[in-house]
Amino acid sequence: MTEKARGRKPAKDIIKFGGKKLYSLNAIADTFGISVSSLRGYIADGRMKAAKIAGRFYVTEENVLMSFYPESDDRDPNKENGEPNS
Repeated sequence: MTEKARGRKPAKDIIKFGGKKLYSLNAIADTFGISVSSLRGYIADGRMKAAKIAGRFYVTEENVLMSFYPESDDRDPNKENGEPNS
């Protein structure tokens, strides 16, 4: 059932909130070729941080990148406990 059929306005794919761009799950799914239900699973099990705004999940660009490219964070892969770089 579409958003319109539910009596809701369609979600915007990208919104600005608090000086950051937030991406809808639909936008992320389209970009990465992954299903929205998989993204909801990532959120549920903690692999992706998201904010719920007006009943819809949105994710910052930083959190999208951290979810799909975890090696891009600032932890040192050469340290056993993953301590941040100094």
